[in-house]
Amino acid sequence: MGESSRHPKEQRPCVVCGAVVVRRVDASYATTCSVRCRSVVQWGHRLAPSSGYDWAQDAVKRARAAGVAIVEVFDRAAVFARDEWTCQLCAIRCTDPDPYTLTAATVDHVVALADQGEHSRANAQTLCLSCNSSKQAGIAQKV
Repeated sequence: MGESSRHPKEQRPCVVCGAVVVRRVDASYATTCSVRCRSVVQWGHRLAPSSGYDWAQDAVKRARAAGVAIVEVFDRAAVFARDEWTCQLCAIRCTDPDPYTLTAATVDHVVALADQGEHSRANAQTLCLSCNSSKQAGIAQKV
């Protein structure tokens, strides 16, 4: 049985903003296009966390919590631009960051924070969400 028959997908509008997205057919979940829209569904327009999420500050916080020696503040957009929006593992052209898209650009630490790798632009690379999700403690699982 193929993957498409197990989890059929269809184009549906986001219940918050109306953007058309391709999602698995599942009546138990509201169709959303982004984390922001998912937060609105979960918390309501007035209570949803603001779009004040700052990737750079969150990454620094995680690096410090991991106890790494070198922690540099940098913008992930600079890493994406340097790597020309290309996954450094599978060489596909990445799309904008999106937690629902396997080709979405993510920042990966070449030497993982768990292995005491530094949090710096020099130790960061662009990976697609699929490749980054397949990694374990700095070791990529080629598929």
